[in-house]
Amino acid sequence: MTRMKFRIMRVEPEGQRIWEYFIIPEDIVDKDLFINSDLYDLNTLSWFAGFKDKNKKDVYEGDVIKHSYREDRTVIAWQQKEAQWSMGGYNSDSIEVVGNKFEHPDLIK
Repeated sequence: MTRMKFRIMRVEPEGQRIWEYFIIPEDIVDKDLFINSDLYDLNTLSWFAGFKDKNKKDVYEGDVIKHSYREDRTVIAWQQKEAQWSMGGYNSDSIEVVGNKFEHPDLIK
């Protein structure tokens, strides 16, 4: 059975922001899902890219990755035209997640 995995940031009343992770079973993927925008920051909804970095950490849309052999960084994003995740031309064995664009926008230069 195929499952869709994603994360989204929950916003606490005192302003604290916490990542929550969800798995949606295949039988409800085609259904409309309601996400309460009073509890969650909808701009942080990030799908699991389906692979892990060199440290075996799950990679999500919006993650900032660093390449093992270069200093530049790339933000993981779905490329609709190519029907693939952008990784700066590298495979997952040579990348490391160093943060994400939501919590650490300074990582993107």
